[in-house]
Amino acid sequence: MKTGHNKYQHMVETARAMPWSFDLKTMCFTYVGPQAVKCLGYSEEEWYAENFWGDHIHPEDRERALSYCEMEVSKGLDHEFEYRMLAKDGHVVWVRDVVNVIMDEAGPYGLQGFMFDITERKQVEEAMNLLAEIQITDDIDSFYRACVKMLASVYNAQFSFIGLFANEQRNSIQTQSLWAGNDYPANFEYNLEGTPCADILDLKRELIPRDAAKEYPDDEMLVQMGVESYFGSPLVTPSGEMVGLVSVLDVKPMELSSWTGPILGLFAQRIASEFERYRVNRSLLELNRDLEKRVEERTADLNEAKKAANEANQAKSEFLSRMSHELRTPLNVIIGYSHIAERLSDSKEVNKHLKEINVASTHLLDLIKDIMDLSRIEVGEIQIELSPVNLREVIEASEKFLSKDAKSSHITMSLFDCQEDFVVLADSLRLKEVIINLLSNAIKYNHQNGRVDIQCHRTADDKVRIEVIDTGKGLDSEQMANLFEPFSRLGAEYTDVEGTGVGLVIAKSLIEKMNGTLQVTSTPKQGSCFAITLPLYAEN
Repeated sequence: MKTGHNKYQHMVETARAMPWSFDLKTMCFTYVGPQAVKCLGYSEEEWYAENFWGDHIHPEDRERALSYCEMEVSKGLDHEFEYRMLAKDGHVVWVRDVVNVIMDEAGPYGLQGFMFDITERKQVEEAMNLLAEIQITDDIDSFYRACVKMLASVYNAQFSFIGLFANEQRNSIQTQSLWAGNDYPANFEYNLEGTPCADILDLKRELIPRDAAKEYPDDEMLVQMGVESYFGSPLVTPSGEMVGLVSVLDVKPMELSSWTGPILGLFAQRIASEFERYRVNRSLLELNRDLEKRVEERTADLNEAKKAANEANQAKSEFLSRMSHELRTPLNVIIGYSHIAERLSDSKEVNKHLKEINVASTHLLDLIKDIMDLSRIEVGEIQIELSPVNLREVIEASEKFLSKDAKSSHITMSLFDCQEDFVVLADSLRLKEVIINLLSNAIKYNHQNGRVDIQCHRTADDKVRIEVIDTGKGLDSEQMANLFEPFSRLGAEYTDVEGTGVGLVIAKSLIEKMNGTLQVTSTPKQGSCFAITLPLYAEN
């Protein structure tokens, strides 16, 4: 039966922690548990040598660890810290040292505590840091190279590679990047049959810890490389597609713990995600190139069409100008001689016919004028000169010009609500032409004894709105839809009301060239309102 002391010693020496005690005078360990001997490979006698602890701290951590411990001990403070030690076979062991300072009246004289092997945790942290440090880049090959080199380092393995399916049958793999100890060999394609890769992709295995080349004798590459262990993980994209695998291989056995096992899975997720991102970006780039090409082709087509349209407009303008001259000359002669003949003739019947000739010829002249104006607007030949224009003066002049027509048609024209002398930025001549056109239409298409009212007021956005309101027949929705179509008279062509169906089109174009708008509201059997909006002139 074991004594209480033996039970305690057995409990301590079978724990995962490495117990120790240390004499500050001799700078030697006075006790180390068997766990420390097993962990670092040094015999118990070697541990008890003078300055053993300091001499076997990793050179990069030695000064920091010794200084920190000395400072805390001088204060009599218990402490804990992490550092690296060199094992007997040369590999690095990360330890977390929990230190208790033993003191008497003279001060600290000894230390005792526990060392914990945290190598696996540090490997995980290093792997996670390395994985996070890999920059997102459009150069997928650089990303692959960084991954395979880091994986080999994390697992202390000789080889690492990333491979993608080489064909739709998924019976072969094309490597994307390989690491072979100190360089990147050329990529190659290989058949999956009889290889550990096939079992990895079929989800049958994950790790072959030893004798990998013996288990897969048909895999000539494993045999040639002398591979002892193989660890792999499928690459599955975020969308759920398996596209290949990532593997680490070594010439010595590979035992994986619960800490390091999932690391390859994390790398696999990151690699698969980057592959899918790269594939999507590449598709988008190809799509953009295709779209850019289409846009260029479309732009070229549009430029050709625009050029053809400009040439056609120019030809049309030249044709109309020539025809206008050719038509106006004989028409003016017809009108002139019809007036002379009308004065010379005493026959009522002849005069009636002469008057019809005169009216028809005059209408034809008006039509030619409107067609020419419309053509010049289309090709940009009509020049607009913007200047301050007194709105009241233009409206009064327009009203006076049409007063005779209004009187003969028994139409009352009224200018009111325009007490303020608004000054707008417009072309005076063209604005007067537009207002005369609107007033003329309001008279022609009105009822006998009807009204035409003109109103103007300032809008909320510092513009002026001029409204020409009539009490005519009004327009329905179908007529409104065709109102600004050239030569569309909305049924008036079947009446005795004269017109060309072009005036409103010209009016709207002229107002828009003056940075204004022309809008219409209408109610059948009640009348219409044509509203011009123009910017106010602002003095600097």
